[in-house]
Amino acid sequence: MKSPKLRSLPLGLILFFLCFSISPCLAQFGGGTGSVASPYLVATAQHLSNVRDYADAYFLQTGDIFLNVEPYNSGQGWLPIGNQTAPFTA
Repeated sequence: MKSPKLRSLPLGLILFFLCFSISPCLAQFGGGTGSVASPYLVATAQHLSNVRDYADAYFLQTGDIFLNVEPYNSGQGWLPIGNQTAPFTA
């Protein structure tokens, strides 16, 4: 008879890899899934910068965002989120 731990090991590995694969997306915002019902939560300059990679998603700014932080306050400064061929619309 097999041990219950051995039977649940493949499911555990699947869950681990699933969580590992979606965690970078979740870490890019303060929460949310990017849908109308659960927009990505934008609270920091880094969150705001990540908006440019999810043009088809929905967002909710949760507070004041200060861009007087590195790297946005030096060099070229803040790069626009959209452009003429792919504008960002509210």
